[in-house]
Amino acid sequence: RMYHRVSVHSNCLSLKEVEDFCRLRCLCVAFQLHLPLSQRACSRVMTCSWIRNSDSFLKMNKWCEHFILSNLNVFGCWNLNLNHVSDLYDEQLLKNIAFYYEFESTQEPHLTLGDSIRRDYEHLWNVVSHMVKEFNVGKSFPLRTTRSHFLRQEKSVIQEISLEKMPSVGFIPMTSAVIDEFVGDMMKDLPILKSDDLVVPSLFKQKTSDELLHWHAQRLLSDDYDRIKCHVDEQSRDPHVLDFLEKIQDCQQFYGKSLESISTKVIVTQTTRPKEASSGASGEILQNTKPHQITKKNKKKSFLKEDQNKAQQKDDLLFSIEEEMKKNLHSGIRKLEDYLTSCASNSVKFGVEMLGLIACFKAWKEHCRGEGKISKDLSIAVQMMKRIHSLLERYPEILEAEHHQYIAKCLKYLGFNDLANSLDPTLIGDDKNKKKYSIDIGPARFQLQYMGHYLIRDERKGRDPRVQDFIPNAWQRELLDVVDKNESAVIVAPTSSGKTYASYYCMEKVLRESDVGVVVYVAPAKSLVGQVAATVANRFTKTLPAGRTLCGAFTRDYRHNALNCQVHYLGREVGAKFWELLLVIIRCPFLVLSATINNPNLLTKWLQSVKQYWKQADKIMEEKFISEKQADKCLNFLQDNSYKNQSYEIRLVLCGERHNDLEKHICSVKHDDVYFDHFHPCAALTTDIIEKYGFPPDLTLTPQESIQLYDTMAQVWETWPRAQELCPEEFILFKNKIVIKKLDARKYEENLKAELTNWIKNGQVKKVKTVLKNLSPDSLSSSKDMVKMFPLLVEKLRQMDKLPAIFFLFQNGDVGKRAGSVCTFLEKTETKSHPHTECHSYVFAIDEVLEKVRKTQKRINKKNPKKA
Repeated sequence: RMYHRVSVHSNCLSLKEVEDFCRLRCLCVAFQLHLPLSQRACSRVMTCSWIRNSDSFLKMNKWCEHFILSNLNVFGCWNLNLNHVSDLYDEQLLKNIAFYYEFESTQEPHLTLGDSIRRDYEHLWNVVSHMVKEFNVGKSFPLRTTRSHFLRQEKSVIQEISLEKMPSVGFIPMTSAVIDEFVGDMMKDLPILKSDDLVVPSLFKQKTSDELLHWHAQRLLSDDYDRIKCHVDEQSRDPHVLDFLEKIQDCQQFYGKSLESISTKVIVTQTTRPKEASSGASGEILQNTKPHQITKKNKKKSFLKEDQNKAQQKDDLLFSIEEEMKKNLHSGIRKLEDYLTSCASNSVKFGVEMLGLIACFKAWKEHCRGEGKISKDLSIAVQMMKRIHSLLERYPEILEAEHHQYIAKCLKYLGFNDLANSLDPTLIGDDKNKKKYSIDIGPARFQLQYMGHYLIRDERKGRDPRVQDFIPNAWQRELLDVVDKNESAVIVAPTSSGKTYASYYCMEKVLRESDVGVVVYVAPAKSLVGQVAATVANRFTKTLPAGRTLCGAFTRDYRHNALNCQVHYLGREVGAKFWELLLVIIRCPFLVLSATINNPNLLTKWLQSVKQYWKQADKIMEEKFISEKQADKCLNFLQDNSYKNQSYEIRLVLCGERHNDLEKHICSVKHDDVYFDHFHPCAALTTDIIEKYGFPPDLTLTPQESIQLYDTMAQVWETWPRAQELCPEEFILFKNKIVIKKLDARKYEENLKAELTNWIKNGQVKKVKTVLKNLSPDSLSSSKDMVKMFPLLVEKLRQMDKLPAIFFLFQNGDVGKRAGSVCTFLEKTETKSHPHTECHSYVFAIDEVLEKVRKTQKRINKKNPKKA
């Protein structure tokens, strides 16, 4: 029998070889646990590769590791320490260990292992032995039981060391205050190159050409200032350009006057002091001279004449207001209130208020005798009650008994008998007049329902010499103190509450201090930039040196006097990181004005930490300059760059009360017409929200909405236990009170909200749901029709006397489209309108007169050609 020997080649290691390789792998893991990366990086670099069989085994090992890590990621339920996952495999270390046992270690003992590494290695091998059940894998030592090699035998196994001289490694020597400030003493421990080192000159290569062009487009390099277009050259002396600039200024002032009726202030820099009047003997001699006495008499006469003219003008104005109120009460009242805002004397104001009350009382009686028999116009009663509020609240020291009697009479005619008796118990009235002139509404409900926007707010009565136009509240006075002390502040107040006034006061302060100070006003939109710029152009005027202007603007679309102005406006659409960077690097005081900061306390705390850093930096810099005894030039530099009396404090100024309440309405289209449905704020809530979070702090009600909420609650729950207690006429803050203030209405609102919340806590959830449902508007139409109905919306607002109005759109492109649709609608309406309107008739009459004048001129020219 012949036996054939067949040689079978396999890519796999034998079982004994695998045992040896696993021992090397476990020893490598033990080394990895104890040797840091810094020591392992110093080991020799092995250039030899694994043999084919070993490489296949390593690939299988990597697939197993991948499978295990994938399962850990998917399930995540194994409680393992994953600190060493990123250091699972160190191939260079494994090659070094294998190379040592294959080529360098000839006999035992093997590697001199420490006790810790030996224990970890033996522990790993015991775990492996315990996991293998099919056969015995042997002991941990010796590591090699076979003589086969796992690495290829190559000529150059270890990377040769280059004999080339290594260049010096270190930092380039330089002097920088920024590096010294942030790095500090760490620079002593870092390698620094010497200035004569060969590496240093090689780093400074001479440029073949200056980088003035973009590398890809070959265009001149520019910044935002260069890219933003400028309408005209501000430095040009061209008459056409100067005329254009003058027109722009006039337009700005006209726009500013339309925004607010405030007289323009002439700003004078405080650096120039007026000359003191002459004193002493020479001054007395000049005053005793005859010419001086004559001049003094003439001035006295002119002052007396001027006072007489002013008194006459005042009498004429009051007479015209009185006559206007007789013809049209509401237009006369508007003129009366305009006069009250400009008048400074309380006695004169009191007389004007009494004049208005008398006119309103007469108008109310005439109305009730005529049209009021069918339906009464309560707007007259509102104006009469408004005058009573003003008289009782603002002029209590001037009121006398006769005035109280007259006010009580007015209240009696309105049907407020209890209020009238509180002023004048002796007043007697007949029941016929009561039924004829009474408004048939309780005084508290009448004030809340019809006078909500006229209710007097609790204001400070003492004037502030820094503010001439109005009496500031406590938080507004705090803003003025912030500006005066050169402090910074975060101001959170609702829209139209008066927080922007602080910025105007800051502008005036900087304008008065010098001609070189600058105020930068950063606005989020171009429209706001234009509005504030127009307001400043109307508020202030100042004579500045040549080349300087009062106001400039710099937006993404245009710039005007951006580098030579004192009040500078920025309108940029930038992200939050740019705002954060600006607030960190600026050194001057700043005011953060906003109505929508979610966490003002956290923002203020962060800004205060930034200010504290700059405080320490300034202190160190000042001490450094003083200690080094620098030259006068350096000391002057320090003095010029240090802010005078700069404060590092940041105040948080909060104001939660709006000056004017907001009523919400929903615009809908029904039967090709525009309607406005009142939307009660409580309709936006649910019982779950009220139960979990309560009423949102920014959800406020107007006095009218508080009445509506009470009526709905009383209607839903007829046996409501607290219905009588919270009735407007019986409420503790309203009962028998002539002047209900805004704060009283706010407390009434809080009581109603607390009561509605208690309904939910006491299990009356269904009743609360019914209340919220009844407060919701009946129907909501789609907003798709509003695109074509937008011109009709504007026309509807005009008919309701609600213009001007501000429209907010979500897309910039829609703004131009809506304005264009309104313009087209007005043009069509004007074309369809009858030509013989009052305006057209006036124009036609002027044309006819001009035509007659031309014909007459022609006849004269024909008769007398010489004169022509």
